[in-house]
Amino acid sequence: MDDKVREAIFRQVEREPFAEKFGLRLIDLESGYSKVEMDFTPDMENIFGMAHGGALFALMDEAFETASNSHGNHGRCLEYEHQLFIFSLCGREIKPLRQKS
Repeated sequence: MDDKVREAIFRQVEREPFAEKFGLRLIDLESGYSKVEMDFTPDMENIFGMAHGGALFALMDEAFETASNSHGNHGRCLEYEHQLFIFSLCGREIKPLRQKS
């Protein structure tokens, strides 16, 4: 992976208002691979007191966005399908998401 592309993506994620709002952090980035973490807070709970699907999809989307753009061109998604099983507790980080493009 080109170092300039890696640095630019890390920089953009750090400045991205949406990532800041959800506490999304880019941890690792390689060509076609991204690892993103998110701070799970009580305002991200669904009606059952578990992680809201929208919050989890934000985490997945950030990983997809960074992994798909790691090749140095603007990646786009026409269809997205993902199975995800995460059990989480408030106040903990959600870490296990890794996305390959």
